[in-house]
Amino acid sequence: MWVREISAAPAFQPRLVLSAGCQILDAASQPGNPPNIKGYQIAALGGQLCWGTSNGPVIGDLSFPRNLEKLLSQPKPIEHPFEMSCDIPYHVLSRIERLRGAGPIVLWIDLSGWWAVNSQVYPMLPPPAWGIEVPAEMWDKFLDKSGYFNFNVITIRDAMAGGGHLAPAAAYLRDARELVSARPQAAVAKCRHVLEAVEAALEIEGRPPNWAPLLESLAGNQRAKGYCKIIHGLKKVSSATHHDTSDEKDVSRAEGKALVLICEALVELLGAEAEE
Repeated sequence: MWVREISAAPAFQPRLVLSAGCQILDAASQPGNPPNIKGYQIAALGGQLCWGTSNGPVIGDLSFPRNLEKLLSQPKPIEHPFEMSCDIPYHVLSRIERLRGAGPIVLWIDLSGWWAVNSQVYPMLPPPAWGIEVPAEMWDKFLDKSGYFNFNVITIRDAMAGGGHLAPAAAYLRDARELVSARPQAAVAKCRHVLEAVEAALEIEGRPPNWAPLLESLAGNQRAKGYCKIIHGLKKVSSATHHDTSDEKDVSRAEGKALVLICEALVELLGAEAEE
């Protein structure tokens, strides 16, 4: 058996689908073995999906494969495609994402089952678990399609995207959105470019590169002070991603999404002002 790729399927919780294949060969007669065994089939097959190592934590149970119910052994090697799926609770995915980092993920498949021969069933000798390395891009695509990455996306207003002074900020913001799933640290670094592009736009419009006057016109003096503190903190955090310090942890995907959303909201606020 082998696995070619993973994907997501519609379900109430994330469902990982393994697109796999196998060969089932007639058992040839050999000295000391029974005569040829032909036309046997898989009567039952199931198991567990583990993470990290062959005896690592169990992610979930694997379903009975689709397309194997009537498969008979063959005298020649023939590939038979099939699918197995595993429903993974959100809290399990969240734990994996906190621990795995940004690279590929290794999943281990531990199967057992029964053979059917001449209307009789016999237990399979448990095959050793085998690991599959899932590329980071394929895993991120699964997370996205399964709904794990779902979060509210603020629309970039036409006033920013239509060639106005805020268009460069909108372009950096798009870059941050595209990076945040696979490279959250790079996405946070882009937030600094977004803020710098906004400040450059404020200066072009005849204002000093200062957020306070504009924010005061939108929200009043007290809230504007609070927004300025948020902006200062966001600039400080996004700048820190450019520096390599031993005591800093890598930016997690959840942290990256939060900071990009804050940046989106600030640019959205300015876009509203630009339309008035």
